Amino acid sequence: MPASSTGTDCEANDGSLTAGELCWVERQPWLEQAGYELRPRYRPGWQPSWHNDGNEKPSMLCEDGVRNCRDNVLDAIRSSDKIPVTLKAIKAQFEDEASYLQFFGQKKPSGDSRNHCVPLLEILRPPLEPATVILVFPRLVPWDVFPFSRLDEAFEFFGQVLEGLAFMHDHHVAHRDASWGNIMMDGLHLYLEPPHPSRPAWPATGEPRHARHVARYDADPRKKPVRYYFIDFGLSARRNGRGPAGQDRSAPELAHNEPYDPFALDVYCIGSLFLVHWLNAYSNVEFLRPLVAAMMDPVPARRPTATDALRQFNGIRRCVALKLRTTALVRVQGYDWQAFVRGGATSHQHQHQHQHQHHPTAASEFMHRVLSVRSKLARVLGKRFSSRIAVPSAAA
Repeated sequence: MPASSTGTDCEANDGSLTAGELCWVERQPWLEQAGYELRPRYRPGWQPSWHNDGNEKPSMLCEDGVRNCRDNVLDAIRSSDKIPVTLKAIKAQFEDEASYLQFFGQKKPSGDSRNHCVPLLEILRPPLEPATVILVFPRLVPWDVFPFSRLDEAFEFFGQVLEGLAFMHDHHVAHRDASWGNIMMDGLHLYLEPPHPSRPAWPATGEPRHARHVARYDADPRKKPVRYYFIDFGLSARRNGRGPAGQDRSAPELAHNEPYDPFALDVYCIGSLFLVHWLNAYSNVEFLRPLVAAMMDPVPARRPTATDALRQFNGIRRCVALKLRTTALVRVQGYDWQAFVRGGATSHQHQHQHQHQHHPTAASEFMHRVLSVRSKLARVLGKRFSSRIAVPSAAA
């Protein structure tokens, strides 16, 4: 799960340190010796800035007043080169997560551009906590910390996620929690001002506004491309799974406490991510629906492998003309993904109708584009696959 996920009440608070944060305060002197700097809030003797004379701002609007949202995850700066990092404390008995990341960090896998597993920079072993190890990662931000603007940005996200999943599976590792909260973006270079580590959508100052940033498509890929990474390998496995479920518990095979294919589960979870956060949220990514339907097939054995899903997606991408890839994404008005997960959102068809009433030109252009690529899809992916594309009706 990302550092922004809720583990403690990080919003409504008086700015005081939580029990989980106090653990990091105790570790701070040793971490400093190990070469990692923590923010003033996590140093012994910290004095809240909102207690200073003349400061009338509430604590949650001050840089040092924002609580950390996860007890076992904290931001830091590596002293040697001032690189922002993330520290994650785990129980030593659950060090399998580190072993998977060490494997993917070896020279051969790490040098493969298909590898989208978060790099493991170092493993720290606090001498006063023999039951704890601290994993050090580059600091990432949530993949959706700010909106996607164009279709080419969406294509890049879909492609990298499927590529990363196929890479893991090719190395016989299933993530088993490949969901929304466990995909992050290497996107600090997109910010025009430093973001707050505990609230990355806001600036580091704590001001209640969106941090200024450039769009993903404005980043120079020759200097530093936008990359997406899988994190949190605590449930990963090399064999059939059975045990605690991850964040997405909607897969049919998780309804019973029986062994299941963890690789097919990963495919389902990524399909669910694409459905909830893309197909239901944007009206002009319908080209993805047939693939998502296959990935979420109720029968695990009928789902495509991650490699097959990537191949099919690449076929779709090749069928979309370059000039169309800069088309703006059209957000479904009023879509609430949390309500959808709870079962309270309106149907996708109703959302399409509502959106197209406000964007008739976008709707008609999108329908024309879908129709124009169907013949190409038939050649690339097979007639049965392309015929399942949901084309908006003219009435919409």
